[in-house]
Order: sequence, then C-alpha cells, then structure tokens
Amino acid sequence: MLHILWLILKFILIVLGVLLGLLLLAVLLLLFCPVRYRAEIKKEETDPLRRVKASGSVSWLFHLLLWEGCYEDGAFLHRIRILGIPLDALQKAFRRRSKKEKPGPERVSGEEPKAPAITQISQKSENTAKEAGKEPDIQEDPQPAASPEPEPEHRQEISSSAPAHVCKTSKWEKLKHILRTPFRLWEKSKNAVRGFFQKIRKMALTIQMLYDKISWWRAFVEHPQVQEAISLVWGDIKKLLRHISPTRTEGSVVFGCEDPAVTGSILAALGMSIPLHKNCIQITPLFEGGNHLEGYAKVKGRFYGVMLLKTALEIYLNKNVKYVISRWRHKEA
Repeated sequence: MLHILWLILKFILIVLGVLLGLLLLAVLLLLFCPVRYRAEIKKEETDPLRRVKASGSVSWLFHLLLWEGCYEDGAFLHRIRILGIPLDALQKAFRRRSKKEKPGPERVSGEEPKAPAITQISQKSENTAKEAGKEPDIQEDPQPAASPEPEPEHRQEISSSAPAHVCKTSKWEKLKHILRTPFRLWEKSKNAVRGFFQKIRKMALTIQMLYDKISWWRAFVEHPQVQEAISLVWGDIKKLLRHISPTRTEGSVVFGCEDPAVTGSILAALGMSIPLHKNCIQITPLFEGGNHLEGYAKVKGRFYGVMLLKTALEIYLNKNVKYVISRWRHKEA
C-alpha cells in the first residue's frame, strides 16, 4: 500500500517538476532570447516620391514568431506567422474545425414537418378583400345653425363706439411707454455695469488660479527628489535607446536640387544625422542638374527582454519616483 502511494506521489512530483521546468524555460526565453528586427527603404531614380518602397520584420526565437510588413504603391500590408504558418490560415482552419464539431439540429422520430397553412392565409385574404369591398355608410353632417345677425341699429352703435375706445387705449399705451423708458434705461445700464464687474471678478479668479497652478508646478519641478527622479528616468531611457538602437546600418543617398544653395542647406542638415548612423550611410550631393533623389537604407538590430524588465524595475522601485507618483496623485489636495 505504501509502495503504491509512493509511486503516485512520485508521479505527481515529476509532473509538477516538468511544469515548473517548462515555465522557467519560457521565462528564460522571454528574458534572454533576443527580439530581432530589420527594416529597409528604397527609392529608384525614375520613381516618384510616392512610389517609395519599404519593408520590415520583427522575429523572436529563430522565427518562431514573425511579423512582416510591406509598404508599396501607397498600400501597407502585414502578416503574422507562427512556426512559419500564417495566422490567417490558422484562424481559418480553427473555424472550419469548430463548424464541423458543432452537431446539427436533431429531428424527433415520428414527428412530421408542419405544412404551411395555405388555406388559412387564403381565407384571411378573402375576408380582408370582402371587408375592403364594402362601401362605408354615408352620413350627412348636420349643417350648423345660422347665428342670428345683429340688428342694423345695434351694429351702427358698435361701429361708432369702437374707434373712440381704440384711440383712448393707444394714447394710454404710448404714455406708459414714454414714462417707462427712463426706468428701462436705468435697468439696462445697471445690468451692464454689474455684468462688467462680474466679468472682471471672474477674470481675476482665473488669473489667480493660473498663478497658483504655475507656482505649484514650479515648486514641484524644483523639488530635489523630483530632480533626482527626472535624472534617473532620463538616464535609463538613454541606456534603453542605446540598447535598442540598430547594430548594423548601411545605405546610400544621392540627391540634388535646381538651386545649389538649397542642396547645400539640405547637406548641412543631413550632416547632423551622422552621430545616429555613425557615417554608415553615404550621402552624395549633386550641385548641377535638376531635382534628383535616389537611394536605399537598411538597418538591423535586436534587444533583450531582460533589459526592459531591468529598466522598468529600476524606475518603479526608486524612492524618488515613488515620491513623484504619490505627489502627482495628491496634487489637488
């Protein structure tokens, strides 16, 4: 009995050890297996500027995972490969397999499919046709009773008294409008002055808030811990960029303009990029002739996941960076 329990325990321990070993291997591969990249851009002499061709790829673990991209004729195409197989083909195969595994709807034995009720539909259509064929009963609307017309004498009295009443009301309204005009002007001027002072008060509050924010940011940036955190982050970013930068660069560019002065200005600007490609790209200016541009450039490089993890941990675990994060979270307090 003990021998059987020991064998079961041994088997469980072996399985756990294998799983832990595979997990450790995956972590080590992610950290120490480099991610390689390459890029290429090319332009022929006869092609216009829009016909520039560019391509690139990113691979990991001896092309176990591969991303490829291409730009040509104004269109960008890309694809992902896993073990050399395109990801689209894997997705289509998985969908076909899932459709095959889905069972169809089972039909109960002895149950016959129901026939469409054609007779009921025809009967309903006939009934609706009959109802539509019936003419509605015409009902005569009763004519409204004629209102008695006023007598001619009463009509004359109304017509004679109406203009006098209208004249009195119009004069009274004009008088009230004239009397109310100074009060309206006073209210408008008072509201205008009040609105002007309110705008000045709002502007003063806005300026005060802006001044408070500027003073807070100045005190925040000039704090010693913030300065140390900024220097640390900037130094780590420079190290990381130096690590990710291409290890191999090559290329050649031939260009020229109609105006030699413009060609010289462009050459001076391109000379500032020599520290980036370390003079690995040959630049040839043409001071005679018309506009001309042709050339190519290739870059290759790699980076390790352990460097990304090291930079992230170094920044996150720094006490000055933690102080900056906490101060940023409570900046409104």
